[in-house]
Amino acid sequence: MIENPNYYGIVYKISFNRYNKLYIGQTIQKLRRRFQEHLRSPPNRYFESTLNKILKRHNKNKFFIIKIDQHKFSTKDGEIQIECIKFCSTPRELDDAETFFISKYKTYIRNYGTKYGLNVNLGGTGRNHLKGIFNPSYKHIDKNILIKMINQGYFLIEIAKELNISENTVNDKISEFWGDTGIHSLTEARGRFGGAEIAKTRYIRILRESSHKKEVERKSIVNAIQEGYFSKEIAEKLQISVGKLFNYLNLIGFSNLNEARQILGGFEKFKMREKLRQKECNIRGKIHPNYIYIDEDKLKKFIKMGLTVEDIAIKMKTSIWTIYNKINENWKMSYKEAKRLLKIYPKINNLILIELIDDGLGIKEIDAEFLKYLIKEGLELREIAVKYEKSRIPMSILIKKILKVRDFDEALNLYFWKPNLIDKLSLGLSATEIASELSKNVRTVRLKLKSLWKKDFEKLQNFSTLMRFLHNKYA
Repeated sequence: MIENPNYYGIVYKISFNRYNKLYIGQTIQKLRRRFQEHLRSPPNRYFESTLNKILKRHNKNKFFIIKIDQHKFSTKDGEIQIECIKFCSTPRELDDAETFFISKYKTYIRNYGTKYGLNVNLGGTGRNHLKGIFNPSYKHIDKNILIKMINQGYFLIEIAKELNISENTVNDKISEFWGDTGIHSLTEARGRFGGAEIAKTRYIRILRESSHKKEVERKSIVNAIQEGYFSKEIAEKLQISVGKLFNYLNLIGFSNLNEARQILGGFEKFKMREKLRQKECNIRGKIHPNYIYIDEDKLKKFIKMGLTVEDIAIKMKTSIWTIYNKINENWKMSYKEAKRLLKIYPKINNLILIELIDDGLGIKEIDAEFLKYLIKEGLELREIAVKYEKSRIPMSILIKKILKVRDFDEALNLYFWKPNLIDKLSLGLSATEIASELSKNVRTVRLKLKSLWKKDFEKLQNFSTLMRFLHNKYA
C-alpha cells in the first residue's frame, strides 16, 4: 500500500479477530476518529451485535483504543482492529475502491450472509439507502459531529456519505438545529462555524489532482458556473450532456450546482438570472415546484391509501407533475416505488420491511428482496401479481427488470427450485419425497432435477444414477 501525501480519503478494513469477520468502509476523516465513531455508534445491527458479544464476554461497557502504527489501531483487548487498506485521490476512486474490497473480501451479507463480513450495502455508488424521512439514520444525527464536518470544510455530498443520509437530509438537519438563528444551508452554517476557506482550498486541490478532465474543459465549466449559468446552458455552451456535467461535479466533490456556485462564486449572479427567467416564464404561482410546499405526512398517507397521482394532486390542490417531482425530490424514488414501499410491502410482511430499512437498503434492493421472498415461498406469478395489484404481464416485466432475469421461470429456478432441491437432496430424500415436501407433482420434480442439472444428467444418462450423484454431492 503506497501512501499518497495529498490523499482525499481512505478505504479501511475492520477485523473482528475472534469471529473471523470483516467490515469494509471509506472515510475522509482520520482513521482513529472513524474507529471511535464505529465503536460508539455501530453502522448496522450486525456490527452492533458483534460488538455486544465482545463487551459481554469481557464484562465491560466500552472499548479503549491503542495505536499500532500510523495506519492501524486496535482495541486494548486486541479483538477488534482497524487498518487503512487504500489511499484514494478522488471521490470516484474512493467509491470504486470500497466497492472492490467489499467484493474481494465477500463482506456483503445479502450475497454471503455473515459468514465473511458485516457490510449491509455494496459500498461506493452501491449505497442506495432510502432518502429523507425513510432513512433510519434521519433522527439520529449528532449535532457536534455535524459541526465538526462543517468546520473542517466537508462538501455536502461528503457529509451525507459520512452520516449515511441524503444531501437533502443534511440541509433539513441544519435547519432543524439552527433554523431559529437564521441558518438554513451549508453555506450559512459555514459562516457560523467556519470551514468556507478550507472547503475552497480542498476543492482546488481535488480539482488539480483529478485526471479525469482536460484542463481547458475544467476552466470552461468553472467560468460558466461563476457566470451564474443554468445547467442546460453550461451543457450547451460546452457541447456536453447534462449528465456528463453532473458526473464531473460529483467527481470533484459537489453534489449539485448550487453547492459549486457557493464555493466557486456565481451564486448571486445565478439568483439574479433565475428571477429574470421566472418573470418571463409562463409557469407561475403554485404550479411552479420551487414555490410549492408539499406536506410529506399527507403525501405518505394518500399513497398508503392507494390513491392515484391524479387523485393526490386534486386533494393537495397542485399539479400531477408537482406530485411526481416532489416524490423524487424528497425521497429519490418514483411514485410506483413509493407505493410499493408504503402500501404493498407492509401488507406482505411489515417485519421484513422494517428489517431491510434498518439494514440501510435502498428501494431497488428492497424490491429485489421482497420478490425473492415471495418466490422462495413458492408463489406463482398470478399470486405475486395479486399482491402487487397488477396483472400477470406487467408483473412479469417488473420481475425481469428488478431481478435481472430472462423471465419468471428463471427467477423460480434461481430462488425456489434450486435452493429447495439442494436442501432436500442434502437430506437424502427421493424425488417422490421431495415432491411431497414441496407439495408439487412428482413428474414436475423429476423434470426440474433433470433440467437444473442437465449436464450431469446427459453425462450419466440415468435418473437413478443422477439422484445418487446429487445425494453424494450435497450430503
